[in-house]
Amino acid sequence: MYAVQISTGLFMGLAASLHCMGMCGPLNILINGNQNINSQYIIFTSIYHIGRILMYILIGLLFGFFSSFLNLQYIQNFASFLAAFVILIYLTTSMSKKMEHWVSQTFIYSKVQQLLSTFITQNTYKGKLFSGMLNGLLPCGLVYLAATTAALSSTVIQGVTFMFSFGLGTLPALVILPMFVGSLQLKKYSYFKYVSSALLIIVCIIFVIRGLNLSGIVMQWFGSEKAVCH
Repeated sequence: MYAVQISTGLFMGLAASLHCMGMCGPLNILINGNQNINSQYIIFTSIYHIGRILMYILIGLLFGFFSSFLNLQYIQNFASFLAAFVILIYLTTSMSKKMEHWVSQTFIYSKVQQLLSTFITQNTYKGKLFSGMLNGLLPCGLVYLAATTAALSSTVIQGVTFMFSFGLGTLPALVILPMFVGSLQLKKYSYFKYVSSALLIIVCIIFVIRGLNLSGIVMQWFGSEKAVCH
């Protein structure tokens, strides 16, 4: 039932994590990197990412709740095309960078940054949890894009499902990065943005397929392929 939200959320999350390899990567390394991989490291890292995903879930809850008042279930095709259009705008313009700059100048961001600087150095469960949650509020164009997509869902559950999947999609790169902090070269980070853009194009295609009501045809095609194999 929520295949579109899960698939697009995972792809967009993975795209965001690759984007963050060059942007938020140093912050992630500061919090979790340069440590011996032991039981404490695993626990602290897990708590940090749980806090981050929890914040994404809260964002999905907020925007999903907002979308439920718009009765978007009656215009799901249009909403899918609109989501694809927003992704294209993100890929082809500098709008997200301007928004990130604007947010970074606000009072709320300064408070978030102040709180993050307090918790980021605390090697406690509370410090890691709140560091993760506050990290989810830092200016990031792809988080804004994900929140916009969640706002185009038709129910609260769909919005939460999408943002939860988005959070899970960010895990592979952001968990692996600190483990190879010594061997990664900063100049190689530029290649990740191309992979990130390719993943967002896939998300865009999924939304277009949904908007054209072709998802059922695609699933039947894959089903028929499996039938042939058997």
